[in-house]
Amino acid sequence: MSRKEPRLYVPQDLRQGVALALSSDQAHYVMTVMRLGPGDHVRLFCAEHGEWRARIDPQGKKKVSVIPLDHLRAPQARPFLGLAFTPLRPHRLSFLVEKAVELGVSDLFPVLTKYTAVRHVNEDKLQAIAIEAAEQCDRLDVPTLHPLQDLGQFCANLTPSHHLYFCHERQEGGLLWDHAGNSPTFPLVLVGPEGGFDAQEVTFLKGLSGVTSVSLGPGVLRAETAALAALSLFHGAPRA
Repeated sequence: MSRKEPRLYVPQDLRQGVALALSSDQAHYVMTVMRLGPGDHVRLFCAEHGEWRARIDPQGKKKVSVIPLDHLRAPQARPFLGLAFTPLRPHRLSFLVEKAVELGVSDLFPVLTKYTAVRHVNEDKLQAIAIEAAEQCDRLDVPTLHPLQDLGQFCANLTPSHHLYFCHERQEGGLLWDHAGNSPTFPLVLVGPEGGFDAQEVTFLKGLSGVTSVSLGPGVLRAETAALAALSLFHGAPRA
């Protein structure tokens, strides 16, 4: 039985017969980890050019080129779905980002709140995690990772086209499932830190136009669980 061809995200111009060089990390993965060689195939993808089957063409011990041969899938526009989340400890944040990519998030917004324990993010690492998750789950695009900002900045950058689902534990306004049926053009889901939102933050968010306060159920969820539960409820909501 043949092995599944590895998928690589290549944000470059993919054209039939035009060779391009893999990064050193990609070359190591293809040649050393996957143990592929000259003439073997990989799949290349990016949002602009879709997915291609390409032939491996080593150029020495450390340099590897690939030559796109067959266009497998055309580019596909992904609907906007933003996830705003607070930074977590590295292994838990890695899990959150990986699963959010699998659940179709188009934009990732790390946001600082009063009770956020971790006050920074490693953007390069998160980007790498998002890319690897997209490679594994058959997406044609990689979510946009936005710079870290505080809650006030994040809300100030929202436009009238955005609609924010503010996930508030033990909120009495109904499940996210109940509110997401008539999905707006640019929906965003906001989940808070382990300590929840400060009372002033809750008042601030509920006072904004284009914000709906929603529940994720009767229990208190870990931050990464809340994010994935919210995305699942959003996707599962019956559409009008």
